[in-house]
Amino acid sequence: NKITPANMLAVTDDQWKVCGVSGGKRRAIRAAAELFVGTRGMNRKLLTATDDEVRDLLLPLPGIGPWTLDMLMMFSLGRPDVLPVGDMGIRAGVKDLFKLKALPDAAKLTKLAKVWQPFLDASAGWIAIHYGEGQHAVESAWAEVVSGRNLPAVGHVLSVG
Repeated sequence: NKITPANMLAVTDDQWKVCGVSGGKRRAIRAAAELFVGTRGMNRKLLTATDDEVRDLLLPLPGIGPWTLDMLMMFSLGRPDVLPVGDMGIRAGVKDLFKLKALPDAAKLTKLAKVWQPFLDASAGWIAIHYGEGQHAVESAWAEVVSGRNLPAVGHVLSVG
């Protein structure tokens, strides 16, 4: 069967359990599926909505929080200027990059990241690479970000995933 909102609603609790999907995840999947089934043109609405409108549409759903929405906007909606301020990898990478004493909070991270606009997701991707692979990776990536080389291509790859 195809994965569609209607098909997701037809999956029983026992079927979800066999797949290892927790009760909380089932509630989130069902709430999202119900929204799509009950709202004509929801795909189009999400594709054409502003970031704030996407948040307004989806944050009320159980199990959907800011981090989930950031990931959705970056990887599913292809938004190039999203900064996942709640992502621990990004926060830790920025802490290392800027040699901060503590993890930056959302306000500090947003302020530091202003120089990366309008390619926040590409920059976040490079920061995540740094956090996972060490200082050399971020120095090479940062040189590209600062010079502006290949940013649209990198942003596209990271945001479309």
